[in-house]
Amino acid sequence: MSLPYLKTDSKMLHILLVEDNLKYVRLLESVIEDADSWKITHAANLKQALACLEQGTFDIVISDLFLPDSQGLDSIARIQEKCPQIPIVFLTAMDDPNIRQQALERGAKCYLLKDQIVESLIPTVQEVLATSS
Repeated sequence: MSLPYLKTDSKMLHILLVEDNLKYVRLLESVIEDADSWKITHAANLKQALACLEQGTFDIVISDLFLPDSQGLDSIARIQEKCPQIPIVFLTAMDDPNIRQQALERGAKCYLLKDQIVESLIPTVQEVLATSS
């Protein structure tokens, strides 16, 4: 299945990545460097992410659940408040079904475990964008 936003001759897919751990930032960048129509803007905390959302246009937000200035589900709520139309995928190292369910109920589109980033990032983003448009 060909998705128009993944073609190199169509518009650039702009991702806001909200992650304070540079190890995961570099890993995510390396995973999507092959997708040449994808661009990442990195924010290290929620305050930076909210500023980015005010200044730019993004197709999707990928955010760590636990940030230096925001813990847990509050991050999702604050991003949704700022830009309710942008789908959010949240990252976490914890595989907790209760947190997953609460995040989805609060507006996150998907839950991605950090230890599955390499295998799951690109298909997850494709699926979320396909079902959000």
